[in-house]
Amino acid sequence: AKSKEAAALAGDADGLRATIARLERENGAQEAELRRLRAEAEARAGAHATELRAQAARVEALEAEHAKSTEAHASAVDGLRRRHDEERAQSEVRRRDSLSEMDARLLGVQQGAEADLKGRDETIVRLRGELEGLRAELDAERDRFAAAALAAAAGGDKVP
Repeated sequence: AKSKEAAALAGDADGLRATIARLERENGAQEAELRRLRAEAEARAGAHATELRAQAARVEALEAEHAKSTEAHASAVDGLRRRHDEERAQSEVRRRDSLSEMDARLLGVQQGAEADLKGRDETIVRLRGELEGLRAELDAERDRFAAAALAAAAGGDKVP
């Protein structure tokens, strides 16, 4: 999931770079055209007053277009940066949520294992107690039979 998000972010970044490069090329071309038109207008100023006015109008239109294009470019770049930042923040939130979920699951597994071990320990203690009781009963039974056998051997009684 991280690699997909990284690839998507890299794709967005590549797209942003390509858009910026294209807009900068357009911007440079418009600036070059603007410089060319101004130089031509100055050279023809004396002989071509009417043409000069037309060229001046064209220059003004290009300047307005250039300003509008530059503003649109800046706005597009800002929008792409904001979107990139928002996506990065959302990705971080998803990553933190995923880690919190994993921590909660691990805690549940750990608590279950601890409870299981405690239950096993209690069972072992109980079984050891039962075993000791059975051993004590067996020892007592053995002692009783041994005493009865000795008594029978000494007195001729039957072993019960």
